[in-house]
Amino acid sequence: MKEPPMTRWDLVRAGPYRIFFPLGVVAGVIGVGHWTLWSAGWLKESNPFLHATLQIQGFLTCFVIGFLMTALPRFLGTAPASLAEWSSAWAAEFCFIVLSLQKQWLQAQVCFLVAIAVTICFAARRLPHRTKSPPASFLLIGWGLAQAVAGPVLMIASHFGRRSYEWMEVGRQMLQVGFVLCLVLGIAGYLAPFLMGYAADPSCDPQATPIRRALSRSRGILAPACGYGRSRCCCI
Repeated sequence: MKEPPMTRWDLVRAGPYRIFFPLGVVAGVIGVGHWTLWSAGWLKESNPFLHATLQIQGFLTCFVIGFLMTALPRFLGTAPASLAEWSSAWAAEFCFIVLSLQKQWLQAQVCFLVAIAVTICFAARRLPHRTKSPPASFLLIGWGLAQAVAGPVLMIASHFGRRSYEWMEVGRQMLQVGFVLCLVLGIAGYLAPFLMGYAADPSCDPQATPIRRALSRSRGILAPACGYGRSRCCCI
């Protein structure tokens, strides 16, 4: 007996990246397009803060939330994201982008904090019920999300630099450097060894990715030529 075909909502629930990635692309295009319009003389003045905000809190964050809500349940062996979880996070990010374009910085940062809070609650609800342990490098993602909360809070407390420039700068660095760096190290710390063939496939299928097969073959060809096959005693 054939299973009924998955509806669009079923596909989104199984892979929320399908709605977060396109939104991230839109934010990235707007963020880069800002400089393009200014360079062409169609904008009177540039806004570096708007550009950085859309790129980090819009483009990057949409990809991060989409990745986590899709991959984390599979890594933990738990239920996928619910309709309330992915829809509220997506709506918060959408409102953040719109409010940022209107230069409503306070309201935009509140929406961003809502999106991060939903993501943290999404992960926290599944950790106690996990049947598999997440990759060790994912601990850095937790630190990154913590900085994604602390950074905007400091920026808001500083009245975006009007009350305290130091708090504004610390919050901005936590958001634009600490948040990004922890995410890159946390995700790449797992994916890079896997793609290079040094870690097992999470689906337990060694033939799952063509990239891994290609890299394995290239190592087999390049290792003898580079001398990796020699024993250490022969190199003394």
